[in-house]
Amino acid sequence: ELRKEKVSEARSFVETQRRAIGDLITRIEEEIGEDDDVQKEELMGWVDRFAGAYKFTDKQRNLAKEVINKYYKQRNNAEAVIKKDPEKLMHYLFPKVKLSAKELAGLKISRNGMCVVIDAKFKTVQKLFSLEEGHKAAVNGFFMEKSNKMKQSVHCIVLSDRKEDSTTEHEITHSINNILFSKSFIEEDIKDLNKEY
Repeated sequence: ELRKEKVSEARSFVETQRRAIGDLITRIEEEIGEDDDVQKEELMGWVDRFAGAYKFTDKQRNLAKEVINKYYKQRNNAEAVIKKDPEKLMHYLFPKVKLSAKELAGLKISRNGMCVVIDAKFKTVQKLFSLEEGHKAAVNGFFMEKSNKMKQSVHCIVLSDRKEDSTTEHEITHSINNILFSKSFIEEDIKDLNKEY
């Protein structure tokens, strides 16, 4: 009977932590959404507050901080990449695609958070998508992650001049989720908890 009670308490504790981690992720997303130049220390402060309040393990706390570090690394990579000449940038991101001078002139390249954002004509977006994804589809935008030989990763969003207002937000969400959900903050499994008690 005591064993069942302890297992029940442990399950309840883990479930509370999972909800807290979900709330932490939401908080980080909101902070980044409000200001993509938010200071790293501010986000780390949220990790520390949640970790203290919900008794995160050191491993959970470190994983959360690792995710934030990855966000800033991606942001720095995006900042460095957008400084490239547009032709070199497009060759780096899409080595299979050769854009004409007119297509290159129609590009608007910027950074949004940790993403390189490429605004282009609808026809150019279709060309990039079909060669990147290997099939044709009428898309107004897409997200991709590009890694180089040194394992530096760059998140890229390509948007069409026909995009809807929600397209940009949708594609940025892919990028954020790619980072925030790349690690599991809770490794404990209920089966492991059962073994302990």
